[in-house]
Amino acid sequence: MVNFTDLATELVSLIFSAAQRVSGAQDLGPSDARRPPNDSIKRQFRTALSISQVCQRWRDVSLALPELWTSVYLTTRMCQNPELCLQLFARSEAFPLRLQVSLCPPDKRRRPTNIFALISPSTGLLDLPSVLGTDVLDRCIQLRVEGTSANIRSTLHAFANRCASRMLNGEGTLPLEELCVTRQTACATSMNPEPLHLSSISPGIKYLRSSGITFAGFPQGIMEEVVLEDVCLDRANYRALLCSSGVKKLTLRRVTLPTGLDFDDMHLPDFLQWQEHHLNQDMRLEHLELDSIVDYARDNNDRHINFASFYKETLIPACSGTLKTLTLQNLSGLATTAFNRFMAQTEEEFGISFPNVEEVVLHNVPFEAEANFVSNMRVAFPKYRQMKVTKMGKLELLARRWTSCVAL
Repeated sequence: MVNFTDLATELVSLIFSAAQRVSGAQDLGPSDARRPPNDSIKRQFRTALSISQVCQRWRDVSLALPELWTSVYLTTRMCQNPELCLQLFARSEAFPLRLQVSLCPPDKRRRPTNIFALISPSTGLLDLPSVLGTDVLDRCIQLRVEGTSANIRSTLHAFANRCASRMLNGEGTLPLEELCVTRQTACATSMNPEPLHLSSISPGIKYLRSSGITFAGFPQGIMEEVVLEDVCLDRANYRALLCSSGVKKLTLRRVTLPTGLDFDDMHLPDFLQWQEHHLNQDMRLEHLELDSIVDYARDNNDRHINFASFYKETLIPACSGTLKTLTLQNLSGLATTAFNRFMAQTEEEFGISFPNVEEVVLHNVPFEAEANFVSNMRVAFPKYRQMKVTKMGKLELLARRWTSCVAL
């Protein structure tokens, strides 16, 4: 249900209009009127009566307004009472739902409980549970799930199965537009299971925030914002995320880089093929944030090669005219060196720059040890107006304004 502070002023006035003040001894019982209590007891009684009237009025008003019940928060304990969950869903009638599910018990020593095992233990995980029925799935526009990987996947499989059923019956897809998943004890290692196909859950998802769960099969050309945390990147899926998904705002936090391409030893035909592939892409990326990207140098590849390849795979010519802000946070010295070399090579080797970037944010990035870092930034981002440098909680703003590109 919505928060009380988010209600309109007229609705709050309607709720509190029934809370009348209790004044005078005649409002008390006859025995109390003969023997009036002290002021402290009077105040407590009036306060309790006022609160009771407000709560009763709030209940009456809220039950008459189904739009107030469109945000539902379910916990493991609540899922043990299916009737309560069904009542919450029924109160919203036909309005779109915003569903938040927490499948992790507060006591870490307890074993996390599966919502499907609680609600319909006689059915398999592929069957829709009674609480998350077709009506709930068909009305859910925002989903937030927190729990173990198995619990999250079971919940998302329910949406995928319902989406497939609707498409087979010619009913269209699910209205789900925003998905947020948080995996408990998430880590950015190679232990991540098979990626989940995002389009099969709902082809209309525009906002994705994933912590510890890897996704593939992104919707085509409609994604607005994507935040990935503690996942492993695959080069093919990463290219699809950057280009075909049409993402505008991308945040990568503690992600593991894929094995990179060695551009220094690459043959000219291979490089031309790679360049042609990226030139033909259509991107909408405007805001990019890279935070604590890591690399384990798998497949006996040089770590510097992986970082350099990652930057070249991300800041491709297709986004040179769209990118507006760039944020780098908590980069290692190796990652900073690779980024400095990338900026120095953009104009010389690739013939590209990013003229629309007006703000560059550096947080815990050891760029002072890099030679010509600021000069290289002027080459790669010739028109940026601000460079924000943050260190250990202290903000230092270096404002740099140029009316045109400054030649080195």
